[in-house]
Amino acid sequence: RIAAHPAIPRIAMRATLLARSQFEEPEYVAYNKAYMYCDYRVEAVTAGTYAAKDVRVAQWVFLGRKLLTTSTREVGQAYDLLLEPFAAHPELADEQAYDTLEADPDRPVFWDVAPVAYPPPQPVAPDAAP
Repeated sequence: RIAAHPAIPRIAMRATLLARSQFEEPEYVAYNKAYMYCDYRVEAVTAGTYAAKDVRVAQWVFLGRKLLTTSTREVGQAYDLLLEPFAAHPELADEQAYDTLEADPDRPVFWDVAPVAYPPPQPVAPDAAP
């Protein structure tokens, strides 16, 4: 019966990070996964339709108690986003969310459905031998 459900509209865009919510490091919290809210300035819509100049996006910040690359995104840098309306994802209602952005109840919120990525492992410095 999957065909009976309407497709969720998607928007692909390139956008510059304006602000992101502050979040706690996963080793200091009791939950295994969490997402955060971020504000972006739309640079180019590459698929779908979106007319506003700014967009609020919810994105995973850690999964399995491990930070994702979204956790280190820098304000002022542009990123590719693949978005669906947040309201189309009721499964997120019980997940931990970080939202420290200024409230804007009139702005629609989107969920970033792009594949998540973990940062590459950091090289371990060899022990200094005397």
